[in-house]
Amino acid sequence: MWELIEKMGMTMRISTFKLMVLSIFCTFLFYNDGRAYDNTTTHRYINEKAVKGISTIDTVLQSAIGFDKGIYEIINEKRIWEWIREGGYEEDVPEYTRCPKHFHDPLSTNWDIAGLSIPPLGYFPSMIYWAQSSDNDYSWLISRDYYYQALLTGSEEQYAKTFRSIGQVMHLVSDAAVPAHVRNDAHLKKGFYDDSDPYENWVKKESLKIEAMEYDVVTIDRAIGSSQNSGHT
Repeated sequence: MWELIEKMGMTMRISTFKLMVLSIFCTFLFYNDGRAYDNTTTHRYINEKAVKGISTIDTVLQSAIGFDKGIYEIINEKRIWEWIREGGYEEDVPEYTRCPKHFHDPLSTNWDIAGLSIPPLGYFPSMIYWAQSSDNDYSWLISRDYYYQALLTGSEEQYAKTFRSIGQVMHLVSDAAVPAHVRNDAHLKKGFYDDSDPYENWVKKESLKIEAMEYDVVTIDRAIGSSQNSGHT
């Protein structure tokens, strides 16, 4: 009986955690339009702005998981919001093994080749696949394992990995708002070669101005994510 109750309690906490993540992404989808996408400042800014912009996250963390200080709870030497923010940075590290997997062409009829293609290196996996890949240590798939282990053991390391993973998946969602990342456009810049994206360059240059902007609260219709409105499962 107690084992059943324990499992039910864990299921409820996992479901509540999913709702919290959904809330982060809903606000995050609004905030990510305004800023460019370098990982040192921009992705950190987007993630922090999204997490701190939702008042209900603290409530979920406090009531469902037991973190009395909400996003300001310190786990493994960092606050929860800092782990999520740093996930925005870490998703680009190391650059040459992770960045090529941050592309997805939604017009492609075959998602196996919807990612970036760089001859003669071939195709890199779409960010849709990368975000859910078992080969990605900080994918949505793996983050669920971290969270499960955190609930079982109370391990601060597993909680830290959970929130860092959320930040890294958020990085991929924000990249999907960059035109160059939703087509086969590597926009490389190295040495004298400069094919960088002008949109990213402009927003990075105007970062302080954009940070000073005020944002209105928006809501996302949950029907957008329903299976009836999705062409893929």
